[in-house]
Amino acid sequence: METKNLVLKDTELSDCKYFYKWEKDSEITKYLSIDNDVQYEDVVKTFVLASNDSTKLMFTIISKAEKAPIGRVSISRISSRENSLDITKLYIGNKNFQGKGYGIELMEALTRYAFFDLNMERVTLDYYIDNKRAELLYNKIGFKSEGIMRNATIKNGKYYDLKLMSMLRNEYFNMYKKV
Repeated sequence: METKNLVLKDTELSDCKYFYKWEKDSEITKYLSIDNDVQYEDVVKTFVLASNDSTKLMFTIISKAEKAPIGRVSISRISSRENSLDITKLYIGNKNFQGKGYGIELMEALTRYAFFDLNMERVTLDYYIDNKRAELLYNKIGFKSEGIMRNATIKNGKYYDLKLMSMLRNEYFNMYKKV
């Protein structure tokens, strides 16, 4: 996948070193279900398991200008029966690229990929309920709220509520007719 400023490439084992560095940063993981004591081996294990799971996809976000990794995307729960998927993990880990509009560029590319390339009927995502930046972004893209999932994730031994959102195929095409 390619956008104006970004390339999303299939994640490779060598990308795990970037993920580990970013996932050790509490500012990056504030709204991610990643424990503070994550180890490099945990990141590699997650990569290996996901690589062998047909219901998951992993992408490394590359800056076209820098030609270097700047973030990560994970897609899970890919179902050919229901034609649905979940955007599970998404972040810009390189702080020099945060707050520059890459989130919307990335989400537009991911929804286009889901509805055009993968022919999905439904795309879901969730986020920590106090993550206002995520809420603004997902609303702007056109995701609809489905409600609060209580105690839906655990981080550092504590449960957190998540807000569930979705977009349906017809909503995407009604919103992005010009695509």
